[in-house]
Amino acid sequence: MRVGSLRGVCVCAAAAIAVLAAAAAGGRARAQNDCFSEKYKPWGCGTKYTCEYIGEEGGSEVRTTEYSGPVRQPSGWTTTKACDCRLAPCGLVRQCPPSQATKSQEQKVCWEYGGSASVEAKVGYLIEILGKLGVTVSVDISREGCETLSEGLVYHIPWEQCFDTHGRDVSMVYEGKVYYRITPKVFVWRVTDRQTGKSYVIRIPCPPVSGVVSAKAALGRELQIAPYPERCGSIVPDPDVYDGKRSDPCCSPLPPCDPPPPDGKICCGCEGTR
Repeated sequence: MRVGSLRGVCVCAAAAIAVLAAAAAGGRARAQNDCFSEKYKPWGCGTKYTCEYIGEEGGSEVRTTEYSGPVRQPSGWTTTKACDCRLAPCGLVRQCPPSQATKSQEQKVCWEYGGSASVEAKVGYLIEILGKLGVTVSVDISREGCETLSEGLVYHIPWEQCFDTHGRDVSMVYEGKVYYRITPKVFVWRVTDRQTGKSYVIRIPCPPVSGVVSAKAALGRELQIAPYPERCGSIVPDPDVYDGKRSDPCCSPLPPCDPPPPDGKICCGCEGTR
């Protein structure tokens, strides 16, 4: 009898996502343009105090960057039925032709902006994330959105005499996040008490802005062929990356999946010599 060799091997393939940043932002992140000196005067200017604006100092920026993944995102299984499910003379077994599956699965790069930092700051953070992930996009990234790249994927599923076989592709999704807190500017004032004549230097910062910028991207692809069941002698990894899917025998009894029948007659394969 001949039923073929056991298998359950993953074949990996990279899925590239093209990138050209549509907006550039560099240097120190800037907050919205509503932070100006006249809005942030010391208390009592013009009444108790005489206030003289000296100038502004640079603000501060604190950020934390996190990356996670991959998270597996599988497609549905494609099945190839056994091509000659019977016991036949070995010279008359049907030759199974090659079988292939074509998938057109959307792969997306998506990004979100949170908080009230300036567009330039948020775009700068996003470019940093995409660069770390090795991803580029060819659309305007000044607003939240996604870019979709539809890829036609062709892969081969074994077509066997006695087994129904299954194949699928699995996208690997990665995510990056930047948590930020920006104090845009600090205004410096000289304040003079009108009663005592004493002067003080006071620094008044603009209110800080905070938020998070995040992006998710599918950066790779894994092609899977479901293994034979454990009862047929296959060794399945733990955890089971095939989600319990098995390429089962098309009939019974079929050793080694089933105990040898008392009369020795199996249901599929070949007998005799070629």
